Amino acid sequence: MIGVKQQRTNTRKMKIKIVNTLRATLGVVLVPIFFGLFIADRFILALMPWMESTRFKNWLTNTEMFMMSFLRVFVVSIIVVCYNLLIFILS
Repeated sequence: MIGVKQQRTNTRKMKIKIVNTLRATLGVVLVPIFFGLFIADRFILALMPWMESTRFKNWLTNTEMFMMSFLRVFVVSIIVVCYNLLIFILS
């Protein structure tokens, strides 16, 4: 018969295994989204050659670069949506 302490240890190991599996799954799901954001930001930066551009691996580890990229893509997306909405309303 398994003791209470052994059951707790097994339960804890099972929870850690489930959490690690969920982390890996979330990572696999988020990498294409982050890569799409990275590529969109590179297209925007192609129009701004004075801005700094880094490799994908460095970009993923630097939170400040990630947030600036997200902000650039978000602002450009809002501008495009407003422009298209204005064209739609005026036509």
